[in-house]
Amino acid sequence: MVYDQPRARVIAAEAMSKAALAKNNPPDLINVALERLIEASLELPGFTTLDEMAARIRARVNAEIFARICERMGPEGRERIGALLTTTGPDGRTLFNRLKKPAQRASWSRFRKQAEYLDEIDALGDTGVWLEGVAPTKIADFRRGGRHSGRRHPVAVRAGQAVGAAGVLGARRADAGPR
Repeated sequence: MVYDQPRARVIAAEAMSKAALAKNNPPDLINVALERLIEASLELPGFTTLDEMAARIRARVNAEIFARICERMGPEGRERIGALLTTTGPDGRTLFNRLKKPAQRASWSRFRKQAEYLDEIDALGDTGVWLEGVAPTKIADFRRGGRHSGRRHPVAVRAGQAVGAAGVLGARRADAGPR
């Protein structure tokens, strides 16, 4: 074991940055960093140090992912997704909540409503292009609105909601199958 804290922090930060592209849970990021530090035979930094690094790196990586997705959406796509988050439906809830509602038991009238619903989703934008290159595990976590999505980061607050909406849209399209 070698005591070299500056080098240990650099190795841990690099490992966490790479892992944060696919993992979102801080303990997972810390575990990846610990593996790299052990491989390098370096003395481990304190848990608080690693925890703070994981939170900071995760927030930065998520903000970069959110910014990239929002850039791909373009102004029109962001406006359409933003409308889902701000417009309230007849029950006083956002239209985003409607996207998350599961389909009901099959009937012809519900089938027609589902087809109309999917047309509305298709009109929002091409989520496949928006989410291209983002790890499925990250999309799933953003879609769930996971505790670890980095939403406390100021840049990520609204962008994270838009990405969450895009993730739900992508999941709905995948569930719908070919049309």
